[in-house]
Amino acid sequence: MHFIPASPVIVETFLDFGKAAEYARQTWSKIPGLSNTKGCWKGSRLHFLTESIQPTVATSGRPKVMLLFSNPHPDSVERGLFMSEPRSRGFWDILGNSIQPKINHDFSWTPNGITGTVSMLANGDYEGPLMFFECLYQLPSRFPKDLRNLFDRKTDDFKTYLHKPSLERISSIINKHNISVVLVFTQETYESVVDQPGISKGSRQVLRSCVEEQPSDALFKECLRKYGLMNNVRLPDLKHDCRAIKVMDTRAKAWWPFDGRSIFSHVLCHGLRYAAEFG
Repeated sequence: MHFIPASPVIVETFLDFGKAAEYARQTWSKIPGLSNTKGCWKGSRLHFLTESIQPTVATSGRPKVMLLFSNPHPDSVERGLFMSEPRSRGFWDILGNSIQPKINHDFSWTPNGITGTVSMLANGDYEGPLMFFECLYQLPSRFPKDLRNLFDRKTDDFKTYLHKPSLERISSIINKHNISVVLVFTQETYESVVDQPGISKGSRQVLRSCVEEQPSDALFKECLRKYGLMNNVRLPDLKHDCRAIKVMDTRAKAWWPFDGRSIFSHVLCHGLRYAAEFG
């Protein structure tokens, strides 16, 4: 199979399933969430397209922040940009309004519009912290649980062939670009990067309370620390201090209006302001 990326931020990569390859091959067609994921097997390796935005900007001293998601959606990979499937597009307006100063950009979902957005993000052509967009797991699927289903649950293959290598890859990106703040959107991903299972249980309601009861940045940070939602990143071979902040999962991006916008928007604003100060 010859892959044709829809934009420069869509890249070809592979996942080596090792001895778990035969199980994954047999299981793939039985997982509905992988039906739109295009892949090509070469031995034990599955080759596919994924998404990654690592801007290269010569300006020194600019704060850097990683926005870390669980895994790509196959429709967004097909279109050429994170969160470009119809139900997720509202994320970009929220993000554009969360950065100070705001991103002055018309987010359009035509091919030309996506090309313009990709160019802006890849070149860091906006003010505020420089944003790196990554997924913990690179394989596109409709639901993160689809990836676990590719591995025999009676074995440690998921951890061996996907989870551990994924943590190592994120650590290498943080090291390479000297990123000091990571905004993490899903519960499992957050718990993985801070190496504390269960610490973010009930985080949606906690974050909502933090925003509604502690509106200032200083009090909001204290609230996050209290509940373990701001924590040190603990990844293999990490070479410098890095802080992770739990943001609501994007499914909740329009929930719970407060002071004219969603709670998700407030949390993202707090996280980006922290990154601008310490990233």
